Amino acid sequence: MRPAADRMRGIGCAALVLLLACGGGADGAAAGGALAPPIDAGSAPGIADAGTTTPMTDAGPPTADAGPPTADAGTDAGTAGPDAGAPTTDAGPPTPDAGTPGPDAGLPGQDAGTDAGTPPVPAADAGSPQDPPPDPCGGVTAAGACSSPATLTYCSTPVDAGAPSLRTITCAAGESCVAQDGRAACVLQPGACRDGMSRCQASLLQTCAGAAWTTASTCPGGCAETALGASCLPVTGGTELYSGRLLVEALLPQPDRRDWSAVPVQVPGRGFHVASGYPDPKATDGSYVLMDATSTAVTPADAGKFTVKVRSASERTAEDRIFFSAVQDDGAGGMLSALLDPQLIGTAPFDPNQAKSARLWSWSARVNDVPLGQLLVRQANGSGAAYIWDALAAGRRRAESLSGRPGLRLAAWWASGTAWTCGACMFAEPVVALGARFDTQIALPGNPGDGGEWAISVVDHELGHWVMQSFGTSPREGGTHYAGTPTFPGQAWSEGWATFFSSDVRADPVYVDKQSGTMFWIDLGIRRYAYGPWSRPTPTGGLLQNMDENEVAATLWSLSQAGAQPVPLYRALASPHMNTPPYGRGYTRHTWTVTGPGQFTNVQDTQQPAPMLADELDALVCGGMSPAAVDATVQPATFYPYPSAAPLCP
Repeated sequence: MRPAADRMRGIGCAALVLLLACGGGADGAAAGGALAPPIDAGSAPGIADAGTTTPMTDAGPPTADAGPPTADAGTDAGTAGPDAGAPTTDAGPPTPDAGTPGPDAGLPGQDAGTDAGTPPVPAADAGSPQDPPPDPCGGVTAAGACSSPATLTYCSTPVDAGAPSLRTITCAAGESCVAQDGRAACVLQPGACRDGMSRCQASLLQTCAGAAWTTASTCPGGCAETALGASCLPVTGGTELYSGRLLVEALLPQPDRRDWSAVPVQVPGRGFHVASGYPDPKATDGSYVLMDATSTAVTPADAGKFTVKVRSASERTAEDRIFFSAVQDDGAGGMLSALLDPQLIGTAPFDPNQAKSARLWSWSARVNDVPLGQLLVRQANGSGAAYIWDALAAGRRRAESLSGRPGLRLAAWWASGTAWTCGACMFAEPVVALGARFDTQIALPGNPGDGGEWAISVVDHELGHWVMQSFGTSPREGGTHYAGTPTFPGQAWSEGWATFFSSDVRADPVYVDKQSGTMFWIDLGIRRYAYGPWSRPTPTGGLLQNMDENEVAATLWSLSQAGAQPVPLYRALASPHMNTPPYGRGYTRHTWTVTGPGQFTNVQDTQQPAPMLADELDALVCGGMSPAAVDATVQPATFYPYPSAAPLCP
């Protein structure tokens, strides 16, 4: 079953309609425009081939682009590397976290008063009260609870974005609140559906209205389901196979990491939903008839390649098209992940209600305009969004492969010109968008001048928070944090894991970002910021001492490189040891107020168990990792005093 727009005939994807003919399109409600693409300055994203672009405009047919691609369509095909992550080069080191505050984010020269010899800030505050502060969530955890058969209550702690708060959601018509796999969620009742969904029942196309399935039509040519909806297939005379490769323009860091390069490279577009279609002659709303659907390949040798059926040359018209969408099918009739445009300009707080105006990032090209099969998404046509999607999809594949099970459904938000008050952040907030329910959300910045779409380090960092939410347990210590400043063990663990994941999925210890017009980087391999080394833990500070979040990231990176085997780290994250409170090392979640780098006031111990780095190290050693390998990384006599000879095993 898949969400679909009820006014689509045979294509089940309003994105295709609005890309071609509907201009600004409808809002993100399930009916009549649920999958609308973003429209930028009057034109929707287009795709180029061999020097010709086909941007869609409100005014009519595509226009030509006078210039050829800046790089050979095949030269950078290998840039993306293996399926382990987004395209990378040897441009170098990683950067701090996207959630770090703007001007004080630990940019070069802003050491926040620490250096390699300065002891970490103690985790406790002498003025902290003995009694724990009131729990703002009243004992409800992030896993949620069903406060009634139709009401979901959960504790929301937006990563990088503030204190926990209790949230309540009323399940939609046809849904019930159910506890499953350790989490509470609104799920569809047996036989029910969400308005706007569609499905195939043999040769019947069924749509959902009023939470009930109704038969919309009989499909003489058969019925097909895609990530964008169920559709009747055409009864057509002649077809042929069209094989191509999707390429995406991207800007990489300059070799000196002072800015993004001025000349784009071309990288394969992996994991995009692909659909072919032609204008529905019976429709008056610009609908298309679906011919075929697939996804672009993700394996290194074939990355970006696809093959779909199209109408034969004798039957094809100038408007027969191929569509590419930033959405992943879950293989069971729903959306697993999607990249959405919130249709906001300027800086705004993250608001789940923005789903009402959501549009799916999509691109299209005329079949007759791309006979060679090399399709290029240019910068002017939204290649930044395509580059982000490639990274999100690759990161998800990596995490699920190493964790051994599916992750939570994810809606990610990005648009050029849209900035979030949280910077970049992951929210464990369920939302219904495009007629589909997602479990988690990621907000990515589109700040003018910073080129956040090229900061794949940041994209993968936020996805690292999703990994912890999907497969582990968050310590729920979110909020402001500064690069180069030790922070509390829970926050250091959460942020450190996210940065480690970013490096792991990209197979690169260097993290690069640009904030407020300034480029900066972090190298986990040599434990160094662009402006110098960070503060290391001390052997007298204990296991619960405050730490630089990137010390945690560097520790995990070093362990993952021992034998080039990161799998144990993911299995440890998902183990009962890291997901069953109370946790062995006894850390409890703290709350505090940040008044500047390293300046913590109003520190309070909630006495709520929270996992941290030492618990992960216990899970690793108890799971069979060599104590010597751990010692070589943490150097207990000199830096972090983890007792590898005495792990706390269940």
